[in-house]
Amino acid sequence: PRRTLVVSDDPAKVRPVEFAAAISPDAAVVCESVSITPDKLIGQDMESVSLIAWHVAVPGAEEPLYAVLLAFVQRGGQVIFFPPKKPTDAAFAGVGWGAWQEPQVVRVGSWVGDQDLLSRTRSGDALPVGELKVTRHCDLVGEYRSLAVLDGGAPLLARATTDRGGAFFCTTTTSPSDSSLASAGVVL
Repeated sequence: PRRTLVVSDDPAKVRPVEFAAAISPDAAVVCESVSITPDKLIGQDMESVSLIAWHVAVPGAEEPLYAVLLAFVQRGGQVIFFPPKKPTDAAFAGVGWGAWQEPQVVRVGSWVGDQDLLSRTRSGDALPVGELKVTRHCDLVGEYRSLAVLDGGAPLLARATTDRGGAFFCTTTTSPSDSSLASAGVVL
């Protein structure tokens, strides 16, 4: 099975991510999703994990959790970071969080739809990324490649440069006060 770990200090706020990660795009592939707190990551069998959805502050490079995430990505795993309540100066793969921005509702202006996370569905249909509404997002700091950009130029989804695996940053959360990601579940 494809196993996703949803790491958060508040499991209730990440239910949409946990639910989306448990849905398989292919009936032949079993997907499971498990929510854990950050302190439970060390000791997990990472060989059975394909994705980590990270909903807390990025750990500092000297912290044991950073080493676990780095080893996971270096072996080919995928991690997607969502902004924490209070961003810190820590970065992963050279990318970290800036300040929260609260513009009026903005939409996604452009996105890469032929590769990476927002590529077409298995049936060839485009994801309805342009229908997302974002009311609150967090700035990104560092070197990254934007996969989706909000009207006005701020990134919504970005990929950090890694030798193997993937490190992605989604600049909003699934909270209804931040975005329509939870209600537009196909994109999530």
